[in-house]
Amino acid sequence: MTEKIITPIPITKENFAKYGDMISTKDIKPLEINNGYAKRYDGIANLNTSSDNGAGFEFVSIVKNGTGVGTCVFINRLAAAGLPDSGTGKLIEFEYNSSNVGSITTNGSATAYNVSSDYRLKENVVNLTDAITRLKTLKTYRFNYKNNSELTVDGFLAHEVTAVPEAITGTKDQVDSNGKPIYQGIDQSKLVPLLTAALQEAVVKIETLETKVAALEAG
Repeated sequence: MTEKIITPIPITKENFAKYGDMISTKDIKPLEINNGYAKRYDGIANLNTSSDNGAGFEFVSIVKNGTGVGTCVFINRLAAAGLPDSGTGKLIEFEYNSSNVGSITTNGSATAYNVSSDYRLKENVVNLTDAITRLKTLKTYRFNYKNNSELTVDGFLAHEVTAVPEAITGTKDQVDSNGKPIYQGIDQSKLVPLLTAALQEAVVKIETLETKVAALEAG
């Protein structure tokens, strides 16, 4: 029997690179937190699925069973010692093709969910018109979800929201290759511009009628 001698070598970011990122604090200056009682290291690992074009399973899956207490994901932005405003700013940033498209931020007392809306990102900008006509096509309902019969909510049926198609994801009755439903979703915040424009149109109509009524009463 031939013996094979395996000689261990130290793991470094460089020799481990073909397998992924090695989490290491080497050459990274920590940020002091908790009034100097702890140190935080930022940017020590990068998760990237570009090598397989992101195919296959979910990139990150976080599951918590129904027993016990606690949260699935806990994000805490701590202020650095002596820098009270350092705890404010972005909690999560979303990018598409390396361009920022949104973020979740905190100012220390509240959380904001942001979608990029800078004018420099936009073109073909025109006024929103005929909003009342479009708004009237929206059908609203009260209902409960099948997994919670005790909670009744207000809302829409996603496939009926044709007035604002960009608010809808998926298609009606869509299924995957195994016949499992792929449910539609709705981002109700995308209805706000239409609601705003419809209200502005309604205000103009009201003010016009008020002017006419005032003229009739004065005559």
